[in-house]
Amino acid sequence: TDGKPICHRCGKAGHIARVCRTDLKQENKKPDFPKGDERRPAKRDERKVPRNEQQDEPASVGIVSTDEEEDKQSTILIIQPAKLITEEVVSQGMELKAVIDTGAVLSVVSPSLREKLQAKWVSCKVPSVVTASGQKVLPMGAIEIEVEPRGMKAKGK
Repeated sequence: TDGKPICHRCGKAGHIARVCRTDLKQENKKPDFPKGDERRPAKRDERKVPRNEQQDEPASVGIVSTDEEEDKQSTILIIQPAKLITEEVVSQGMELKAVIDTGAVLSVVSPSLREKLQAKWVSCKVPSVVTASGQKVLPMGAIEIEVEPRGMKAKGK
């Protein structure tokens, strides 16, 4: 798929279900997408696919969910870490490198960066976060910071 998103409605590469134009009623079919752990591929020796014919496995973009939504999580984009968009930003007078994700529901910083920025904890109402690797993480809290990408100021919590 060369990094293109896969539609979970028609199964074709290049778009997502929200903008899919395929009329599944006319085609009389619905793509068979696996649920839950079925989505995980078998081990290499169980797949019986030579190593040189294997494709890179898709990775999830950070998805925020609560426990009630866990069964609704799915891979939504294929990401190659080398192609992440990064930007030099300034926060609290420190120069930082940030990953720009315009579709993200929230921004995440490490506890060590929070300490360096000397940012104070504020209340956090997000029960859990699912990372791009699929790992469920409980937030330690929230911080309010101001960042300056390209000389523009933005403040957020």
